[in-house]
Amino acid sequence: MRTGEMQQQKAAAAAAAVLWGGCCRRGDSLRLTQLGVSKLPQQQQQQQQQQEEQQQQELLLLLCLVRDAAEAAAAAAAAAGAAGAHQQQQQLQQQQQQQQQQQDVLRGCTSAAAANSSNDDAAACVLADEAEAAAAAAEAAAAVDDEDTAAAASIALSAGGSAAAPAAVAAANAAASYLQWQQSPAAAAAAATAAAAAATPSAAAPAAAPPPGEPPAASSSPTVQQQQQQQQQRQQQQHALQHEQHQHQQLQQQELLQQQEQQQHEALQQLLQELDGVDFC
Repeated sequence: MRTGEMQQQKAAAAAAAVLWGGCCRRGDSLRLTQLGVSKLPQQQQQQQQQQEEQQQQELLLLLCLVRDAAEAAAAAAAAAGAAGAHQQQQQLQQQQQQQQQQQDVLRGCTSAAAANSSNDDAAACVLADEAEAAAAAAEAAAAVDDEDTAAAASIALSAGGSAAAPAAVAAANAAASYLQWQQSPAAAAAAATAAAAAATPSAAAPAAAPPPGEPPAASSSPTVQQQQQQQQQRQQQQHALQHEQHQHQQLQQQELLQQQEQQQHEALQQLLQELDGVDFC
């Protein structure tokens, strides 16, 4: 039994050698075919690796686009915020300067009244005070473009210009000319009315100084109560102007916020357009 099995194995090995040798004599076609089959998985791996690298490159490109768009939006928002803050700071400084000037004039008038100064000094103080209020109102009217705000400033000017002070008349005429140049007929007319009112002497204006040697009249010198009333009127006018300026600032801030939102919206739209052509598959 064992001898027969050994003979069968030898015969099978000889037959395999004959077949293999015949294939080799016929050519290397079978061997090349076997080599090609062995190389097929390597080609598939290379293709998969190339596809993965391409997808990684596309992902990196997408991240770069997103980063650039975010940086552009942040830069635009920062620039808009800086411009708005600078403008608000300038307006605040102007308001502080005007308030300081008015307070200096009021302190001067109060000191003159407390020192029982002469009629000429008191009248000059009142005229200077009204001229200062008129100039501040004209400046506020020229600093804005809104017709309602300019008309309110002109009305305040007409209320403050009760004496024939040259500075008040000049300020009112300048405000009327500016408003007419800005094509604001209603505000220009109000300013012209204020100029006429400022040029007309009021019944409440201080009388002329008496001749030398005569005692001053009791009713010619403005009393402390009148000065306090005038001061209250000026403060009310100043509050009204500040309220108008505050509303104007709020409108500017709203416009600035709308511009920022529009810029962000445009940046996002541009980003979406750039991402539309990217294939993630």
